[in-house]
Amino acid sequence: MQRAVQWGDDYLSRAFGIKSDVSDLYKFFACSVRNRLEVWNSEDFISPTKKLDYVPKPSKRGMIVEWTAHAPLLQKTARWFSEVPARLKGRRQHSPTPAPEVVVDEKPSERDPEEDNPKAVREWIQGLHADEREPFNVHRPTKLIEGSKGGPAFICSLLKPQENDSYSIATQARMQMLSVLLVAAGLTHRKRGGKEKKPGVRFQRVLEEDMGMSFHFSSIFDRFLVGLVVADLLLLSYIVLTYYSLFRHNYFQDGIPYAMQLASLSSWSVGAVGLLGLGGNPRVRITSSVCHIPRHILERLYELPEGFFDQERLKQPATTSTTGNNGGEGATRKQKEEEERLELALEECQRKADDNGDIALHFGYLQSTNYASNQDTCTITFDEAKMICGLSMKLDRRCQWYFAFFWFVLHLLLSICLQIFGSSVATLGSQVLGVLILVSTSLLRGAGIASPEEWMIPGFRMREGAHYGANPLSRTESR
Repeated sequence: MQRAVQWGDDYLSRAFGIKSDVSDLYKFFACSVRNRLEVWNSEDFISPTKKLDYVPKPSKRGMIVEWTAHAPLLQKTARWFSEVPARLKGRRQHSPTPAPEVVVDEKPSERDPEEDNPKAVREWIQGLHADEREPFNVHRPTKLIEGSKGGPAFICSLLKPQENDSYSIATQARMQMLSVLLVAAGLTHRKRGGKEKKPGVRFQRVLEEDMGMSFHFSSIFDRFLVGLVVADLLLLSYIVLTYYSLFRHNYFQDGIPYAMQLASLSSWSVGAVGLLGLGGNPRVRITSSVCHIPRHILERLYELPEGFFDQERLKQPATTSTTGNNGGEGATRKQKEEEERLELALEECQRKADDNGDIALHFGYLQSTNYASNQDTCTITFDEAKMICGLSMKLDRRCQWYFAFFWFVLHLLLSICLQIFGSSVATLGSQVLGVLILVSTSLLRGAGIASPEEWMIPGFRMREGAHYGANPLSRTESR
């Protein structure tokens, strides 16, 4: 239950001693977006590790290689057995599938196409083109967790603080996350991925669907959700049968103690797994407003005249009142009115973009007030840059989430009731069975917590042969 409410700041989360800080959200999505750029299977953007992909060609005798692509040990074993006939004939079967074609500049690749171990190369490919964009030359963003805690932060020069000024920890975490989103925008296709005409609107859809920035279940839980619903329906049918056998007609005969024990443990398992799934990803609502862009960043986006923010129309109070019973709606209308005024004022200013409406971005690392560029560059549209700079995020749990939470808590209570009612027919064997199941599930849970970070994104959502740009060494705290 505590894991289920780990991404929240409401009364329910505080009841379990949890209050999710906004910097934790920025840290989570900065790392998540970076990892998804490397391995996520999507047609909306190209991946900086795409040329490093390596998909072994399965033979007719080794089709299990394709089925076990998510398990490296099983994959190597299957490949070894599939190569046995070729070894018996005195020759080694070696036919790697060529890497997918990507448009790169004339700079030679860092990887030999015939290399047997492409996973040893972890650097991002330089010189990629996404449709009509300029070449993408950004190295893999690193130290994102340290940057979200006030350490050296990966940041775009567009988002760096004013000279001799520094950000707070929360603001620096936000700017680092926005910098990673600017990198993602540089890899997003302009012509594909939706019918939206505005690039900023199309990229926001990519954030919601591919990057998981929404109030829905993340798409990595699609199969998990289907399996959980099926298991829940079967469980409820089984529980009804055990209750009927206990109080009316015993269909299990001498096995009723074991049936009650399995029903209780199964109800507890489904409830616990459902609660863990609810806490698997933050439920957020993202909005973009020009009012959320700091003034020094607006000055880097537009050629603002002197005294721009001192104009009378920008200082004029809103005509909408925020008092009374309609205060929330009034505050929203007031914000929209202020946003419209600022937008109209900015339309009269010249954009700092080229003739194609693009803006070149430069990246580096920020330590307190010192910004050091690392010569990384990419190009995105001005509308995308403006949308990302004004992006704001808020935790947003809908009624469906609360219904699911109390539904799975009900499964835990039902499990306790089954234990109480089953105590009248319990035997030594049924009690031993329950203890063995609890011990085994505890060991499996520990193995899941200590498992590699690659498990965070399941194989069916990854490109074939994809891999991360680094091997995480620290233990995963949240699963």
